[in-house]
Amino acid sequence: MIKKHELKSHIKDEVILISTENEEINFLANSSNHVVLDIEKEVNNIQINVKENAHIKVLLLSFNNEKKNINITCDLERYSSLHLVLGFQNNETNINTLVNLNGEGSSSEINSLIISRNDNRQTAHYKIINNAVHTSGDINAIGIASDNSKLVIDGVGKINKGMHHSHNHQILQGINLDNSKITMNPYLLIDEHDVIAGHGATIGQIDEDILYYMMSRGLTKEAAKDLYIKGVVEPFIDEIFNKDLCKKFNYHLWGDHE
Repeated sequence: MIKKHELKSHIKDEVILISTENEEINFLANSSNHVVLDIEKEVNNIQINVKENAHIKVLLLSFNNEKKNINITCDLERYSSLHLVLGFQNNETNINTLVNLNGEGSSSEINSLIISRNDNRQTAHYKIINNAVHTSGDINAIGIASDNSKLVIDGVGKINKGMHHSHNHQILQGINLDNSKITMNPYLLIDEHDVIAGHGATIGQIDEDILYYMMSRGLTKEAAKDLYIKGVVEPFIDEIFNKDLCKKFNYHLWGDHE
């Protein structure tokens, strides 16, 4: 019988990424992997299966598109981990992400940034379900809206009955730069007592006192706003491990200013 601390040296399975376009990517489970997902079609359905003891970080950026509908379903086995880095700015984006923590000790983190401008419509639904004991899920989502656009972000954490010593937490942050509409919906569905769970959601405009302070140091109001927003999104930008994509994403956000 293999003891818990001996499992890593005995795992030979693979991480399997399968999309509905019949593309399949395989990785050795006992190595860490960074994967960039390319989404070219208007509708993308992506299945991610993370095998036992495998660890993977997935980057998906979608910007400057007319419309994107993206559905991601993830299933994690024992002692595996999945980190999703998701960034969007399209005319219309609908992203649905479901992560099932099916194996003991599995964990997942979702980091998301959504920019909504120029009457854009952006909708995101992120859900992590603890289906096993000692599992951990975190959702961190930032939404920034301007120019009368609309942005909705749902964060759902669900810990099923009997899944003790599990963790599910989410932080949703919305920044409204004018009269745009932002909706943040944090949900916790907890059916077990012996767990750690929490959520936080904030929506607001940039504090005028902060802007006044920066303007007193010689910045214009618009430059002060840009500097503040850059400070908010910097933690997400740091997660973009592909340098070329990071440069393109920054240029798309800031143009000649970056």
